[in-house]
Amino acid sequence: MNSNGLEKVLNQLTSPQKKDPPNLEARLWSLLKQSLEKVNRKIETTRIENWSVPGVPDVLCCNEHGDFSFLELKIVKKNRTKISAHQVSWLARHSHARCFIVTRSSNMDIDVYSGSSAVDLCVANTSAVESLATFEKPYDWQTFWSLTCGKA
Repeated sequence: MNSNGLEKVLNQLTSPQKKDPPNLEARLWSLLKQSLEKVNRKIETTRIENWSVPGVPDVLCCNEHGDFSFLELKIVKKNRTKISAHQVSWLARHSHARCFIVTRSSNMDIDVYSGSSAVDLCVANTSAVESLATFEKPYDWQTFWSLTCGKA
């Protein structure tokens, strides 16, 4: 990471964060929950609202085999996502695990990034960071859940 990127992350630690309106992220969460009804998978999901340990991703998933993965949900505005320094830290520390950043843009595309891309997404716009996959309407939920939770 260059010095500008490090400086930006450090500034985030000391600056108050503005969060996206909860309804936008909640709509993405609702869409993902509803999509599980459309696939023949037994994936358990838990929405995590954790104020005591900042940075923990929004959703914990457990697939049919007992394998866990984490999803950080983000809304894209002007090709940028708001990822807090705590989220960057958590995702970097757990980059060896199945952690993903799931974004939805104004054109309704859903992009899935590796959790290890958190630093890059924090300092650059989304078009500068390669996603693992982009899902356009109609969404291919089978592929989405295979990518984020592993194969059935």
